[in-house]
Amino acid sequence: MDTQNSWFKVRREKPSDYDEVYQLVKLSFAASRHSDGTEADYLNDLRKKETFIPSLSLVAEKENGGLIGQIVLSGTEIITPWKPVTELLLSPLCVHPLFFRRGIARAMMTEGFRRAKKMGYAAVFLCGDPEVYKISDSGQLLSTVFSY
Repeated sequence: MDTQNSWFKVRREKPSDYDEVYQLVKLSFAASRHSDGTEADYLNDLRKKETFIPSLSLVAEKENGGLIGQIVLSGTEIITPWKPVTELLLSPLCVHPLFFRRGIARAMMTEGFRRAKKMGYAAVFLCGDPEVYKISDSGQLLSTVFSY
């Protein structure tokens, strides 16, 4: 199931999106002071790994076409005293700079977390600078909003 908003929808990424997503990630992270310029290549490498979960690789698409956001939740093994547990990492997440602060990241996270919960995952770890995950001017971290 895709998530539909008034002017964009969140849907599963398709292999035919990969080139456009690559350019979107490069453009989006170029606006970040935290970027090292390798995020798009990281995503391409991630897609080749066993931990990549295609159903948790999502894009935001404008109603008239064109991708404006991207998010990936991939598997990660957590070693506990009892047994290894597989949960999720959120990385990368990006939004086209012309569409910052319009609810796109929140919508992608909501849909990704909804799908992850339905698949039986219990935790998602955000990778990156926590300041990036603040909700507009409130200062509240998205990670505190999306707990399940």
